Amino acid sequence: KHSGRYQSYEERWDSGNPLDTVVIGIDASGSFAFLGLPGASGRLRAYRQESSDEFGNVDRNDNVIDVSLTTPVGSAFNLTGDFSMRDQTNELDSSLDATTTELGFALTRSFSKGDSRGAITLGLQYRDIDGGIREAMELTPRVALNFSHGPHTLRASYDFLDQHRVVTAGPDLQTSTAALLYDLRWKQHEFGLEANYFDRDIDLGENTV
Repeated sequence: KHSGRYQSYEERWDSGNPLDTVVIGIDASGSFAFLGLPGASGRLRAYRQESSDEFGNVDRNDNVIDVSLTTPVGSAFNLTGDFSMRDQTNELDSSLDATTTELGFALTRSFSKGDSRGAITLGLQYRDIDGGIREAMELTPRVALNFSHGPHTLRASYDFLDQHRVVTAGPDLQTSTAALLYDLRWKQHEFGLEANYFDRDIDLGENTV
């Protein structure tokens, strides 16, 4: 499936300094069997976005490409992947020019036995901001569990975000988040238990302020 895209819209039209945006691009989705993966499917999106305002305070161009893919691996695994790149040019301040690249994947293992069903997902997300005062590199490994047995449901997840940034973008950060949700259904009643964990560690290293 293929389609074209054209958008033109105005924001802040009642402020005296409206922001005009034009978007031109294409979308494509369907089978990715040509990659040698018979069960693979995905989507490709590419577009250019131009934004400017009446007073000349905003003059920005973005060129974006996004690709996502999902495919079964054997009888019990499923692999998803995504790639995106955004090249941003600021005509008023070149220090804000940047190219942001993101790459991620997740592998899910499903299982079932009797009344028990569940899935375990391992994932990794990489993000790189190249150029300008926002230059940074981020890496996020994550794990998630979903499990159900009769009236019982358990969901758990853990993410670790490791951010390395240049001086002008701020200090290096390491952020850990975890979540746990237990749910029990009995007749018309429902009981639940939820717990969340958040921890952030600021590293004032040699490459940061």
